[in-house]
Amino acid sequence: MSGQAVRTMRGRDAIYHLLVKDDTGLLPCKFFHGGYLEGRLKPGQLLVLHGKVEIDKLRPARLEMINPQIETLGSEESDSTEVGRIVPIYEAIGTFGSRAIRRAMHAAVQLIDPQLPDLLPQSLRARLAYPSRREALIHTHFPAPEESLDALNTFRSPAQQRLIFEEFFLYQLSLALDRKATRKENAIAFRVREDRVREALKRILPFKPTAAQKRVLAEIAADLEKPAPMNRLLQGDVGSGKTIVALQAAVIAIENSCQAALMAPTEILAVQHFLSARRILAPGGYRAELLISGLKGAEKSAVLERIRSGEAQLIIGTHALIEDNVEFARLGFVAIDEQHRFGVLQRKRLMDKAASHGHAPHVLVLTATPIRALFRSPSTATSTSPSSTSCHLPAPLSKRARPPSNISLASGNFSAVRYRPDIKATSSIPSLKNLNSN
Repeated sequence: MSGQAVRTMRGRDAIYHLLVKDDTGLLPCKFFHGGYLEGRLKPGQLLVLHGKVEIDKLRPARLEMINPQIETLGSEESDSTEVGRIVPIYEAIGTFGSRAIRRAMHAAVQLIDPQLPDLLPQSLRARLAYPSRREALIHTHFPAPEESLDALNTFRSPAQQRLIFEEFFLYQLSLALDRKATRKENAIAFRVREDRVREALKRILPFKPTAAQKRVLAEIAADLEKPAPMNRLLQGDVGSGKTIVALQAAVIAIENSCQAALMAPTEILAVQHFLSARRILAPGGYRAELLISGLKGAEKSAVLERIRSGEAQLIIGTHALIEDNVEFARLGFVAIDEQHRFGVLQRKRLMDKAASHGHAPHVLVLTATPIRALFRSPSTATSTSPSSTSCHLPAPLSKRARPPSNISLASGNFSAVRYRPDIKATSSIPSLKNLNSN
């Protein structure tokens, strides 16, 4: 092996010419901007080159390699991170390229303690044919040569499957511990089987509920009777009746001398919920309040005072509900619409306002996003955990919500149409003047 750097007249750039030899013959290599190689490669040194062999355009009878990847070998071939093995490809981190990361990872996995504790018991690993934790970490980064590339690229190798299983196992364990801690909290056990509560629910219904709505409300009512806080997710398509179910649960709380709160992610949605709730709850004589940042100072102060005194029975708002100056008299039920648009700490702050009175609130979160997709988000852990804390409302297509006849599903050309019979589309928040007045 021999090499030489040829510099341009400006002296800045250099082309490094390298001549390597193996049992088959000689091969010239050319490295543009390769001045850094000068003095690093010595005659007789073992190298591994990876690149494309091309015909030299200036000498058609000669083959050459342009800018090949180069790796120096020690006395043993096992020193290589790229030869005789399946090579992992890492995404570059800034100027730290895949090759540098690969070398760093190769050095790191060699330092893993042979006695590394394993979280999974031996009996479970034997039943599932999983390797130990140490072997899984090593073989995930540097698989054995006989490992299937298809299995590796689809995360189906035994080492990868073991780490995936461990991650989900710990995730489910954290949910179980969280549920256990939640059950130890105290909540107000609502009386839901009394005649006055049943009559109150019937009084506010503007229509005959569907069988699915009755079933879901029965499941929610069963949770509200318990002294442990409810933590339930209600998933249903747009127009399936999630809001009316939430309002019925709020009425149960109000009939038990508690306040209810409904938090929405935007002011427009909060106003829409408020207008609907005020109309639906009017036959029962319940007072709904709107709390958003768009209220004027005097009106907002009056709303805060009614919330503090307990005069406000159902409070609908946005993030304004979790501000420090909002004090509830006796918050017992919380509904959160489009809950995935709120942060974990934001939802917790609303629940803490009830906990400050010595009890945790019953929580119902509403979403139109499929539960399977929500499960992937850690922020929805407590609301999507076991099947007993989630319920679904199907949405049969009504005549007024039927898609236009010119939509062609077969060709793939279609658009989604959302129908809200009591809400007109608007580009701005409706006038807030006198919204909270009766």
